[in-house]
Amino acid sequence: MGSITRLADRAARLPHNDDRGAVVASAYGFIVGGRTVPWQAVHEVWGCPNALGGDGRASLEFVAAGERLAVGEWQAGFAMLEAAACAVFPSVAGWRGSIAQAACAGERTLLFRRA
Repeated sequence: MGSITRLADRAARLPHNDDRGAVVASAYGFIVGGRTVPWQAVHEVWGCPNALGGDGRASLEFVAAGERLAVGEWQAGFAMLEAAACAVFPSVAGWRGSIAQAACAGERTLLFRRA
């Protein structure tokens, strides 16, 4: 429990440049928008191109406990989340190449699904 508490403390100190807030990730899980998500609770990970802005930025979408949490490249702490997600779910590595091959702009790509 101490690790999650330290994670929450770190998240509270990060600057928030998006209404969902900054992201803090570790080997145990991540925190975004006040939600703490342990990696064991993640059932799916999707890669999503940014269909609205056309600026090339993308997001990762995590499905945990029946809820979808999208985290964009523009959010503070995204690089830390991406590195942790690739370590925990090896099929997520190379996700940008996977979404670039999506047939339609805005189409999500499944990167991981827990069996």
